[in-house]
Amino acid sequence: MTQLVDVSIRLAQEGLRPPEMPFLSRDPGFIRALLFQPQGAIVATDRSVSVLDRDLLRMQMSGFLGRAVALGSDLVACPEYSCPWTALFDAIGSGTVPAEGKLWAIACESISAPDLRARLEALEGRVRVVINWPAPGANGEFLDCLCYLFVTRTQADGPPIMLIDDPVAHIDDLNSLALLDYLADIAETGARQIFFATADDRLANLFAKKMGFLGATNFREIDLTPGIDEEEGHPLH
Repeated sequence: MTQLVDVSIRLAQEGLRPPEMPFLSRDPGFIRALLFQPQGAIVATDRSVSVLDRDLLRMQMSGFLGRAVALGSDLVACPEYSCPWTALFDAIGSGTVPAEGKLWAIACESISAPDLRARLEALEGRVRVVINWPAPGANGEFLDCLCYLFVTRTQADGPPIMLIDDPVAHIDDLNSLALLDYLADIAETGARQIFFATADDRLANLFAKKMGFLGATNFREIDLTPGIDEEEGHPLH
């Protein structure tokens, strides 16, 4: 079973920043999407599940991804078993990849974990690959991979300040702890000054404990609880 992990946390564990995708904002306006639905029969073997005519599908996917680049599509997607791994690797090798701010969600043919690891060696040095691997012991099972392709940057490319406002509002406790551990690692290196704001007292106390190794000189806690100005008689903000 694969555990769901917040993308920003998983990228942070690899020293990468979350991608900036304006079309995913609350009011994106016009979105240019390009979708692909393959035709043909599905065949299952002892090594994979894929479309029967793989050569035809490889040619179709090559044209589809090339068109996505030419049109500047914001979102590019295809359903499971749609993309042969050879077609995806050919595209990456030829520079047919999404531009910054674009997202490709490419569902590839089924594959076993050992076969996938072997194929990924071909991408070394070309792209950064971040995988949320299934639980140990699943190596003999098929993986139906949904590959997200996008442009991002390393944490080293960012400014020396991190502003974080209630980052764990919609993630579970396990991922919350993972984020705090990651922030503690950043603080220990001294590479970033971190401003962490939260309305959750439990999270604030936990964050303070995680950062306790910094000492009073390098860690400060500021209470921004609203109050009343005794002299003026109006609320403080």
